[in-house]
Amino acid sequence: MLSFPPIAPPGLAGGKAKDKGKPESPEAPAFTLVEAWGAGSERQAIIRSGAGDRLVRVGDPIPPGVITAIGGGAVTYRDPHGQTHTID
Repeated sequence: MLSFPPIAPPGLAGGKAKDKGKPESPEAPAFTLVEAWGAGSERQAIIRSGAGDRLVRVGDPIPPGVITAIGGGAVTYRDPHGQTHTID
């Protein structure tokens, strides 16, 4: 009789559960969007991290990159590698 190792159920990687609430790398802090308002170039948002709340506008630097867009329900930033990420 053949013996195979058990297959991990969906949502588990290598036997460990993925935590979607934590940042992918240790140097990238986790952010959440508190509020966004304004129109056009006057658009601004408040984002929350472990360091506290922060008011941001498009073009502002944040530890993992630069704010590139602010929408009604999300803030987008570009990291040093050119990848975009969304804070919502």
